[in-house]
Amino acid sequence: MALRLSDVEEVMCPNGKTLVEWLKRCSYFASKRIHVVENTNDTLRIRLYTARHCYGIKATDGYLGCIASTRTPRPGEDWTRGNDLPDGKFCERTFQDILGAIVFYEALEVAKDVVYIADVGEASVENFGTSI
Repeated sequence: MALRLSDVEEVMCPNGKTLVEWLKRCSYFASKRIHVVENTNDTLRIRLYTARHCYGIKATDGYLGCIASTRTPRPGEDWTRGNDLPDGKFCERTFQDILGAIVFYEALEVAKDVVYIADVGEASVENFGTSI
C-alpha cells in the first residue's frame, strides 16, 4: 500500500524534513501527491508521478539526488527506461537543479515550423496561405 506524505506522522531524517519544507514552498504543493518510499532516521526517499514518468528523490545526511524513469515500457521491451537527474551535496541549489530538470524532462519540443497569424503581419485570412 502506498503511503502518501499526508499520511506520515513524522519525517524521521533531518534532511528529509528540510526537503519537505522546500517542497511546501512550491506552488501547487500537495502532500497527497508525494509517495513516501522510505522514511528512516538516515534517509527519506519519495516519488512524484506524472502521466509519463516517476521521479525518485532521495535525501540523506549530506546528499540529495533524483532519478527519472518511465512508467511504461516501450513496445517490445519488458523494462522501463530511466535517467539520472541532478544530484550532489544536500543544499537548496541541488534542490532547485532537480526541480528544473523535472520541468524540462516533462516539457515537450515545440514544432519548429509553427507560424502564428500575428507573426505574418498584414496577412488576412484570404491570403494567409500565399503571404508566407
